[in-house]
Amino acid sequence: ASIHRVTETSKAIVAARYGRAPEKSYFAGCSNGGRQGLVAVQRYPDDFDAALISAPSYSMEQLILPRVDTGRRIFPDPRNFSKRTLDNADRIALGKAVLATCDKDDGLEDGILSDPAACKYDPAQLACKGGQKDGCLTKEGLDAVRSWWGGVKNAKGAKLTPGFPKGGEGDALWQQNLTGADENPGKDSYAPNSGLLRAIDYLAYFMGRPDWNYAKPSIEEVQRDLKTLASGNGDSVDLSAFRNRGGKLLINHGLTDATISAYSTNKYIDAVYANDPGARNDVRYFVVPGLGHCGGGAGPSRADWLTILDKWATGGPAPDEVN
Repeated sequence: ASIHRVTETSKAIVAARYGRAPEKSYFAGCSNGGRQGLVAVQRYPDDFDAALISAPSYSMEQLILPRVDTGRRIFPDPRNFSKRTLDNADRIALGKAVLATCDKDDGLEDGILSDPAACKYDPAQLACKGGQKDGCLTKEGLDAVRSWWGGVKNAKGAKLTPGFPKGGEGDALWQQNLTGADENPGKDSYAPNSGLLRAIDYLAYFMGRPDWNYAKPSIEEVQRDLKTLASGNGDSVDLSAFRNRGGKLLINHGLTDATISAYSTNKYIDAVYANDPGARNDVRYFVVPGLGHCGGGAGPSRADWLTILDKWATGGPAPDEVN
């Protein structure tokens, strides 16, 4: 509601100062800001004429389940964060191995996977052998990587989240979200890692249970808890109220984002188009190879998204590509 109230107030101030309302009103936000933008167009469709949504954390389940599932595989003991099944030497070796196998698949060896879904690298190739400990994957470390790439599954094997794209394992975002810091892992601000910390924040403090222990509940129990926080989700696939008044939605997501999975946004966009194929006329989605979370990564991290959105919202053609 805060975005809605600020928007209404701002429009009133503009009208009072200039004697007329704004001709166009646009929203732009990334990550939680992307969630806020989706909530805005879904619940208050008259507030904005167009919205730029980047890497949206549109669903608590999609955001938090992978952090718990993979995080506790890497840090199995919540009392000892220095005990990791996957460390940064392993992570960097994995990143190099993925690029060595798949970087050339798109015709250009540039440190970027343009189509990570086509990468067939098997992390078992990096399994530790002969007493090796660093720069390889133990059984537990291999399990964590497969969970991250393959998605969260319940006890019956049904997939609850789509997993994360391959590529970018050597980036700092992987360290921040998965392996954590090398020095003082029990004291560092990212200890155990920012991803698992975010899960703890939600499931312990939002739920009023400061003693919540991430190692104990089943993934089904975690999922049930997250459903109680779903009131803030921006996951409605019916965008008709916004679109019927001419609203345009431009969405993008980086393929090496280790904070929120691009595959999760793919899932949402597919559901929007399945609900109404005509949504393709007003909702356009672009994945950005090599882009991290709202910036960074080995790929191009900047595009003039607002100019593209403005041209579209003011009568220009829908964008088919972004340069």
